[in-house]
This record gives sequence, C-alpha cells and structure tokens, in this order.
Amino acid sequence: MAWSDRRYEDDSGFIPRQPQDGLLVVLGLSVGLHLLKVLFVGTGTLESGWVEQHLGASRAGLEDGHLWQVLTYQFIHGSIWHLLWNCVMLFFAGRLLEGMVGRRRFVGMYLACGAVGALGALLDAQARPVVGASGSIMGVLAILMVMVPNLEVRLLLLTVRMKWLVLAFTLIDLSFALGDGRGAEDGVSHWTHLFGAVGGFSLAWVWPVFLKPRIERARVRQERRAEVRRLEEHLSEERELDRILAKISAEGMPSLSAGERRFLEEHAKKSKAARRG
Repeated sequence: MAWSDRRYEDDSGFIPRQPQDGLLVVLGLSVGLHLLKVLFVGTGTLESGWVEQHLGASRAGLEDGHLWQVLTYQFIHGSIWHLLWNCVMLFFAGRLLEGMVGRRRFVGMYLACGAVGALGALLDAQARPVVGASGSIMGVLAILMVMVPNLEVRLLLLTVRMKWLVLAFTLIDLSFALGDGRGAEDGVSHWTHLFGAVGGFSLAWVWPVFLKPRIERARVRQERRAEVRRLEEHLSEERELDRILAKISAEGMPSLSAGERRFLEEHAKKSKAARRG
C-alpha cells in the first residue's frame, strides 16, 4: 500500500519507525552552508549580501531565469537565530515525515515544497532576496496535517493536535503576508511560507486524491487507443497478406508487383523475429 493510501485514524501516539538519514543531510547542508557563508564574509572573501543575492530566491533572479534559486535559497539563512529556529522546527517535523514516507520521498517532498514556496518571492513588493527553510518546513507540516491530523504535539505546557497547530501557523503567516508582506529583515517571507504550505497540501492530498487518479485514467485510455491501433494495423496486414496469397494461387509469383514482393519480405522478417522472441 502506497504512503498516500495510508490512513492514521488513531494517530495521537504515532511514532516514526524509519531512520532519519535524509533529515540529517538537509540539516547538515543548512548548517554547513551557513558556517561557510559566515567564514567567507568574515574573511572578506565574499562581500556581505553576495550569497543572499545569488543563492536566495528573488523576483529579479527568477525573472532573469536563475532557476537554481528555487533550491539553493532553502539552505541559506540570514542569521544564526533564523537558522536555529528553522533547524529546531525541521528536526521535529522532518523526523515524523521521514519516519512515515522514507528518506527519498522525504527529501523529494522537502525540496518540492521549498521550490513551490519560492514562488512567494514573486509577490515580494520590495523584491529583496528570500532565504531560509521556512517554506519547505511549512510544506512538511502541511503534509503531516493531512497524514496525521490528530497527532498530539507538545508545546511547552500545551498539547495541540497537528491540524490545529498547522492551521494556526498558516493564519499567522497569512495575517503578516496581507499586512506588510514581510517578516524580519533577514530574508523571511510569509508568502514563501504560505506557498510552501500549498505545495505540501498539494503533494499530500490534491495529487493522490484528485490529480493522480485522473492522470492514471488518461494513461489507461491512451494505452487502450494504442492497442486498438495495433490491432487494426495487424488486421490490415493480414487482409493484405490474404489478398497477395490468393493472387499467387491464381496467377503465380511473376504476377506480383514490386510493392507486393516487399510486403511479403517484410512480413517474413516480422514472423521470424516473432518466433525468435
């Protein structure tokens, strides 16, 4: 049974069973790249803001075709506190999701949600580069909301179900996005969070429930039409073969045209190939 077909009716005590190798890779890249950025900027190797300008997601960059930014911005952070908060959120949310879907699907979902989240940079009125894993994390949380909506999450002294937690985060981001459209001055974009959540919800619900069945039915219809065409071509060849054989029986081989002789040769080759196969 595929992950998208699973249902967790009693998921309040769900515990992931698979190792979190993908999560460690994502965390390692985020921390490692931030340390490199601090090192290169601190030593003067790179100018301040160079990393954000070239690797962050920005409206100008995406419009100029710098499509790598939809992936690279997910691993760049504006400050140590920005990085720390995202790492904490990713650790708790990522280990749950990877425990359910496995390493490869988790990494693919994480990157896909972040790539969708990068579209939020197009709505940034000030056109400043957006950096950080928040869009990817919101996508991961949205997937968890669909897969384990009743999972109980402990926040200090408060215990909340996953669906209410994600809904609260989404409403907070929406209020900020519709207000000034920006968060802190370190590259946080609330539109990116919202687009990331949309990407996660689409992966977890829209794709398996709405799009995938329709694409599968279209594929089956296409295969059936192709099979009908193959059968029609086969019947047409058989009728032509019967006609030529009848002509040979009535008039002999010399009566055949060059095209009829070629047809017989090609049919003989096909028959030999089919017997060998």
